[in-house]
Amino acid sequence: MVVERTQREKLLRKVSRLVEDKYFNPEFDVQEWRHLVDTRAPTILDGGSAEDFEHRMHDLVSQLGSSHTAFYHRNWRPLPPRQSICATLQQCETQDGLHWMLQDVQEGGPAYGAGLRQGDLLVGVDAEEIRPPSRVLLRPGRTAKMQVRKADGTEVSVDLEIPLLKSKRPFSTPQAVIGSTLEPNNWLSEDQHVPRDRGRRRSSRHRSCYRVISRL
Repeated sequence: MVVERTQREKLLRKVSRLVEDKYFNPEFDVQEWRHLVDTRAPTILDGGSAEDFEHRMHDLVSQLGSSHTAFYHRNWRPLPPRQSICATLQQCETQDGLHWMLQDVQEGGPAYGAGLRQGDLLVGVDAEEIRPPSRVLLRPGRTAKMQVRKADGTEVSVDLEIPLLKSKRPFSTPQAVIGSTLEPNNWLSEDQHVPRDRGRRRSSRHRSCYRVISRL
């Protein structure tokens, strides 16, 4: 497949506009993004195969620092975590440098089923360390061994089966309502007014409780 320069220019302009209009990050600097696009445009537009163009465009959007932004052909098998395991990653500064942190882990998806949770740090995939801005791409139909650092600092190895893509439907359907059972010694309060001290003082009926959950 050959991608003409005019087609590349059109796609680059479209991606640039989509990022400016749709990408959400409180720290996003549109001027910095435009400068990045202008700087990389010659390399993206000139020379190389269609696959080279695809990879250069993906490298461009990966500079945004979020795992759920990607550029790839519909038949390109490796996918970002959002499409492949129903989880998103966000770069996070830690004591030993930048890491990818699991931000959203959808219940019912492959990542959740494997025991991954929000706040876990991704250390590596298949015994290879991976850090931002290096992209995280997972191949459907195989098992990936993921090294993860949990919230308590322990590191675990998780065998994560990545489903095959059988349709355009998501692997897991979002739940509109989620129910859960209160843990022992928790109290659910139906008070409609917040006290002046914002709940720091407990009434006599709450003093034996570990935590008071108030509906505001």
